Amino acid sequence: MLKSVSPLARLPICLLVFKSTNPASTWSIFICSIWPMSINTAVGVQRVPQDYMNVARVFNLLEWKIIRKILFPSVLPCMLTWVRLAIGTAWLAIVAEEMFMGWCQYRFLSLG
Repeated sequence: MLKSVSPLARLPICLLVFKSTNPASTWSIFICSIWPMSINTAVGVQRVPQDYMNVARVFNLLEWKIIRKILFPSVLPCMLTWVRLAIGTAWLAIVAEEMFMGWCQYRFLSLG
């Protein structure tokens, strides 16, 4: 539900919450770029072969060893692909939000 909302549509709400342009734009860019990473990391975890998890169960591996030895290496390619896409999304949001924040600062400073 929140992923489909445009970063610029979230920006006025962030301005109301943070009362400053820098934290508001940083938070909005973070929210914009975290969705691809989190969703596709979850998809990567779902795609771990069940045989790997069965072998971990047979060997009675601890949870942190399962994460370190099985899940992380299996999910890493998916995570890196989506980090690249998240960076691209963040750059698009940065450009738009900097223009909007510049307009807000100009507009409110010229009124005061």
